[in-house]
Amino acid sequence: MWVSDNLLHDASSNQETLIFCSQTLEAKVLVYQAPFFSHIIVHFACDGPVLRDFEESYKLLSVHGIR
Repeated sequence: MWVSDNLLHDASSNQETLIFCSQTLEAKVLVYQAPFFSHIIVHFACDGPVLRDFEESYKLLSVHGIR
């Protein structure tokens, strides 16, 4: 991610590099935001049983190394 950021700020980078780096950073930001926002939605919008089911599913995924 830092490489893309550095290339975006490098005046000698060509247009193709700039487009690739900006798309790379955008994709990474979306990937990092998805779990955060899903957690916030579940925390504030769900009642007890739904939240407990989510937490149990998350624990199961964590045990198997999936998350």
